[in-house]
Amino acid sequence: MLIFLKKLIKKISEFNDSISQYNEVAKQTAIPSKAYVNWGVYLANSGNMEEALEKFESSSYMRPLNPESFNNWGIALAAMERYEEAIEKFREAIKITPRHVKSYMLWGAALVELGEFEEAEKKYQKALELKPKDPEIYINWGISLARQEKKTLAEIKFKKAVEINPRAPQAVFLLAVILTELEKFDEAIEKIELSIKLHPNNPENWYYYSIALFKKGLHLEAFDKAKMAVTMNPTKADFQVNMAEVLFELGKTDKALECYELAETLGPDNPEVFSSWGVALQKTGEHFEAVAKLEKAFKLDPKNNMTKYYLALSRAEIGELNEAQEMLEKVIAEDERYIEAYMKLGSIACVKGDFYSAIARYKEAAKYSIKKTEANYLIASAYTMMCMYNEAIEYYKLAIESDHNHIDSYVGCAVALSEVDDTKDAIRKIRKAYQLAPDSAQINMIYGVILLKDEKTIKDAIEKLDNAIKLEPDNEAALIGKGEALVKLKKYDDAISFLNQVVFTNPELIPAYFIIGAAYEEKADSENKEENYINATQYYAKVLEQEPDHIGAHSSIAYIKARLGDTKSFENELKRLNEVYPEQKELIKIYFEKSLEKLDYKKNFEDIINLGKKP
Repeated sequence: MLIFLKKLIKKISEFNDSISQYNEVAKQTAIPSKAYVNWGVYLANSGNMEEALEKFESSSYMRPLNPESFNNWGIALAAMERYEEAIEKFREAIKITPRHVKSYMLWGAALVELGEFEEAEKKYQKALELKPKDPEIYINWGISLARQEKKTLAEIKFKKAVEINPRAPQAVFLLAVILTELEKFDEAIEKIELSIKLHPNNPENWYYYSIALFKKGLHLEAFDKAKMAVTMNPTKADFQVNMAEVLFELGKTDKALECYELAETLGPDNPEVFSSWGVALQKTGEHFEAVAKLEKAFKLDPKNNMTKYYLALSRAEIGELNEAQEMLEKVIAEDERYIEAYMKLGSIACVKGDFYSAIARYKEAAKYSIKKTEANYLIASAYTMMCMYNEAIEYYKLAIESDHNHIDSYVGCAVALSEVDDTKDAIRKIRKAYQLAPDSAQINMIYGVILLKDEKTIKDAIEKLDNAIKLEPDNEAALIGKGEALVKLKKYDDAISFLNQVVFTNPELIPAYFIIGAAYEEKADSENKEENYINATQYYAKVLEQEPDHIGAHSSIAYIKARLGDTKSFENELKRLNEVYPEQKELIKIYFEKSLEKLDYKKNFEDIINLGKKP
């Protein structure tokens, strides 16, 4: 045997002289082509691709012709990303052995790398026709589908491979990975645990185990598994990134940053390092820093849509709305079903005040969403901002239909119904929101404000407003609402006392001064005491000190003057306000018509503002 090996090595060395000798040497059957194939495989595994190619080419001139010569030659070319040349070698292998399954699989894999997925699937189908029970074919086909983001179809192929061979390590592992990608975390964990039994020393198993647990919100358990992966291979950047993400969720920010810094050292050209780092910084509100990391990820992988999306988010947060909008448009151009991008474009349009564009974007998101609740809710919110309450109610109701526990939709719908004076239905909607979240200060406050619209439910309104104040003592709307409720109950002294305490702690709360003035005014109307009118005027004056254009305060002071006999000043103030604030004519009219009714005035609103005008 030793003599044979010495002769073999001597003859192999002769092959290195020149390619012109190969045909001659190939006639010597003492050295089979398989020996050169094995030598080429050894060189390829050692990273010496150019020499490996020489050996594979040498073996192709030898007899007997061996398809593995061409297959391995093709594999080496593919490893060097020379996929078209690799395909030519796989074709040559099939010419030698037309039913060679491996050649079809390799051909399919090379086509996948070229993005020719349909042609690749034809090759996998041909391989299956030749060997229908080969799990490797299903594995490779599954990889092809996963590369196309056809994850559900990839799952089917991997499951078939596992069905054929339940203990095939690669098939079980890849099935676990795709199940994790599909967010089928319980199934994924089951397969990962099996994969660990089959291959306990594979750190990738622990890495994906950690990811599945992390996505389920089991952060401590995810940390344990992430630690296993890092311990087994501390030099892999992806493992450090995973550990950083887990540590961030556990509140260990400093440790997380250390992991990101180490990951950057290990994988300075790995876009996932900077993408994950940027998203983590987003969560802590550090958007300028997030932009820096995400831009680096984008430069390394400009085609990654997720990176572009998150970069747009942070750009929007730092005020670069146009840049964010432009990037999101590119995201949609790449993937027209990227729902989150439409949603963010809608929110940017809202910030710009372009509510119709926002609604159009939200509707596009709804078109592609399986569950349309959030999109319909945002459409309704945009209509609400435009005071188009009937349209808003329609979409709030659509959101509620798709999710009967969507609290924000019940609240928004209640507010819109209240604005169109459908108080009865508004109360029904806010009651449902209250049942879902009885400890929400905001819901208690809105419930109270809506109940204030009906004289019969004012006491109930105070109860809800008191709840809101108890839950959130600085809830300004609840404080003002309670003061207004006390005035409606004609508890003027209670309202004045309560709101004076409010303005003592919050002297810039203008509505509180206004309602104190209103309390004194109504008390004066009921008791006919001039001193209360004087007190009311003083509080209205405090309103005007902070907000000189407050129509309500101006109108109320004019009313008090009329009540005290100065009707000329009353009429002059009405005309002045109408001239100075023409855009607020409707509001002025509401205040003054109420005053005219209380005064039992002989002239109407139009008579007064047209008095003295030329016909």
